[in-house]
Amino acid sequence: FYTAQFNQHDYDNLRQNPQSVIQSAFTLFESHLRTRLDANAELFGEALINNAYGSNGRLIYGATPAEKIGTRNLMSGAYATFRNPRMHRIINDNEQTAIAVIALVDLLIQIVDSSQDNNET
Repeated sequence: FYTAQFNQHDYDNLRQNPQSVIQSAFTLFESHLRTRLDANAELFGEALINNAYGSNGRLIYGATPAEKIGTRNLMSGAYATFRNPRMHRIINDNEQTAIAVIALVDLLIQIVDSSQDNNET
C-alpha cells in the first residue's frame, strides 16, 4: 500500500512537509476510489464517497446496515477531518501525525479493495 511504497526520499519529504504528504495520500485515496468505481474526475470528495458507500452506493463493506453506514462515515469523516483543512489553510503537522494519517489512508484503501460490488444498484 501507500506506506509500503515509501523510500528515503518520501520520508525526508514527510519530515520537511508533512502537510504535502498528507494531501498526496488523500489524492491517492480519491484516485484509487475513483478507479475502483470507474468514475471520472468530476466525481470527487463527499459525492465520490457517497457514490461508493452511500445508501445506494456501488460498494459494500460490512455485514450489517450499521457497519455499512459506519464505513461511509469513516471515509467521509477522515476526508473532512484530515484532507479538507490542509487544502484550505496551513496545518502544522508533525511527523508522527503525518505517519498516523498515512496509515489511516492505507486502511481506507484496503477497505476499498476489500469491498464488494453492490449488485443491487
